[in-house]
Amino acid sequence: MNDIDECMREAFSNMHASDELKKATMLRVERERGLASNRRDCAPCGQGSAPSARRVPRKRRMRVFAAVAACLIAVFVGAGGYAYAMKPIAYVGVDINPSIELSINRFDRVVDARALNEDAQAVLDAANVQGKPYAEAAAALAAACESYLGEGVVVEVGVSCSDEGRCEEIEQESLRCFGQGGTQVHCGRVDEARRQAAERAGMSIGRYRLYCLLEEAGVEVSEQEAAALPMRELRALAAENGVETQDSACCGHGAGDGFSALSEGACEGAEGHGAHDGRGTHGEGYRGGRSSS
Repeated sequence: MNDIDECMREAFSNMHASDELKKATMLRVERERGLASNRRDCAPCGQGSAPSARRVPRKRRMRVFAAVAACLIAVFVGAGGYAYAMKPIAYVGVDINPSIELSINRFDRVVDARALNEDAQAVLDAANVQGKPYAEAAAALAAACESYLGEGVVVEVGVSCSDEGRCEEIEQESLRCFGQGGTQVHCGRVDEARRQAAERAGMSIGRYRLYCLLEEAGVEVSEQEAAALPMRELRALAAENGVETQDSACCGHGAGDGFSALSEGACEGAEGHGAHDGRGTHGEGYRGGRSSS
């Protein structure tokens, strides 16, 4: 093994990549090296036994191989950077009648949007949220859902993210964008295990969260019924049975700009099903909010 091989193998051994990707990259380097060698061996010679093409100096060959390796490593790093940027770290479920789930990356951009029913697909086609910051994506969704929003309508927003600050930002933007014309907006959080369970059940995060709370409270409702019921009826079912919904943000009625700021304490003055009146016991990590109306 020569110095170049040793340097290359040492560099690759320190990389955090799959064995398959390392192997493929090394094979590509060896292929480029072989092509360079063949071109040198096949170079035309002049008259006589002495070749007219001089042997490529060792230092020059090292620079060529290093350049090839650098290019391939740059491609590898670029692929890794793309995967890093595209990896979701937060999930947001928005359930009105259209039921939508957005995946948010660490740069607050929407990297995936899933329609969980037919109405949702039409909304996503109109909103075009891919690549937008969540605030812009939520505003675009609200505009596309304008015909669904209004007095008495319930919007359920479920958030799955380990970053408390990011959760609060998502909730505030959700309340601001969807709390229009008397629309009641409820926010709640779930962990990753429950988010995955919601995905398997074909439900939005927020809807599945309510279903689990009803089930845990002994309310007889099947998974299929919970998936089919309008959010307002699902909320009413919780209220009728005294189920604490443990909302992390209270409903917002679109007074003014429709914004309901999050603040510590009970949801005094909040209206609608599932809104807390300050008398209930809140779950761990609860954040109450006051309605702007």
